[in-house]
Amino acid sequence: MLESCQSENDEVQQTLKTIDPSKIQENAIYLMETSGLPMLSPKQLCAVESAALHHPNRSVVMAVNNTFLQLPIVLKSWSEMYPNVMFINMDIVQWLNGTILLPWLSKNLLDKSPLDKPVMP
Repeated sequence: MLESCQSENDEVQQTLKTIDPSKIQENAIYLMETSGLPMLSPKQLCAVESAALHHPNRSVVMAVNNTFLQLPIVLKSWSEMYPNVMFINMDIVQWLNGTILLPWLSKNLLDKSPLDKPVMP
């Protein structure tokens, strides 16, 4: 799923592929980052790792609204430790198609959050 190259500042830039959500196993754990930022916060990465650790028999899909993702170099070892983790590009219209959220997206209601920053537990 990932093509990577190491940068000078110990980050790995991942080129993310878009995949059809129907190709992912039915009981997968989905985490979505929709801000379009090119990197994930430590809290977001912790959520991915925790899901992968506690659910080794389920795919953990971190879908981002960007075609590139910069990750700390230490995450290169994740592919060995957590083979169930996928970082993928998300086509938000495709993902929301057929849900109640698609009309919200077309009216820009998803972009008009009263919160100042992205929220992820």
